[in-house]
Amino acid sequence: MNTFKHFRRFYSYTVKLLVLHVLLSFCFSQWVDFSLGQEEYSQPDVQRFLEGTAFTLSESPSNLISPNHRMHVSIGFSKHLWSHSGIYQNQISRVAPKLSVSFFLTNNLTFIGGVSQFQSANQNIQVHNYGLALRTNEDTPYPLQTSAVFYRLEGPRDLSQRTVSLNLSSKINILSSNLQFGVGKEMYSATFLIYNNSFPSGMKGEINYLLVGMLIKYNTYEIIPQLRFHPNLIDITLKFSLGIQ
Repeated sequence: MNTFKHFRRFYSYTVKLLVLHVLLSFCFSQWVDFSLGQEEYSQPDVQRFLEGTAFTLSESPSNLISPNHRMHVSIGFSKHLWSHSGIYQNQISRVAPKLSVSFFLTNNLTFIGGVSQFQSANQNIQVHNYGLALRTNEDTPYPLQTSAVFYRLEGPRDLSQRTVSLNLSSKINILSSNLQFGVGKEMYSATFLIYNNSFPSGMKGEINYLLVGMLIKYNTYEIIPQLRFHPNLIDITLKFSLGIQ
């Protein structure tokens, strides 16, 4: 019994530290910078840049929210931790805001949409997204959810990018806490608007990741931290959601 108490205490402290880290990063960091122009670069540098941008644009829909509220309005903040350094690491690791709305069309089918706009390096950045999430019945032991969400980045003077985000996850209840585990794939296509013969005109790629998330609920308010693990980077997302009848 004492072991469970110690585990829950450690679990509580870990969540608080994670939330504090993301909030401090948000308060003291600049917005993410999508500028590609560098004196020296390599194809792996550009590829890691696009992988970070794909994670910046997207988020994995949480299957922890309840259909008791037909609509959820959310704002999230994302930050990256890199396992391999690169010339774009500092600018793409900055915090990015994400605004989204999810609406339960049925108890099993959710529409997801969002529009985000912010200033970055004296540029007006717009991110648009839309998609669907389908889940199994809640009375199953481990309910599954699959989703497909399309993202588009506009505004940077030298980059235009589209990303398709696919995700499959399950909800598990452990020690009275709702946890989310899953896998996902980001498929991106970028066009570079740089008049440099040595720079490619575009690039495509995909990244796979593992997902861990949880739900902290208070009345109609929900806090949803998520971690996405990829060999090159770890994405930390903290989302605040309000349920509306």
